[in-house]
Amino acid sequence: MGVALYLRAHHVPATRRSAAPADGFIARLRRTVRRWRDRHDERKALAQLTDRELRDFGMSHWEAVHEATKPFWRS
Repeated sequence: MGVALYLRAHHVPATRRSAAPADGFIARLRRTVRRWRDRHDERKALAQLTDRELRDFGMSHWEAVHEATKPFWRS
């Protein structure tokens, strides 16, 4: 639901309306979703590496499995 639609639906007086907090929330939400998507993509790529490729940067197979199976919202 858009901010303007929300404000109309909840009859918030014009003196209390402010786009700045909503814009800040939307920006934070976009950054969070982007971070989650990046984590998902990185973990998917990590899961596809061979043991030799993992050893090249010092990660064991089990460390990779542990990292790759974390939910996207966990860092």
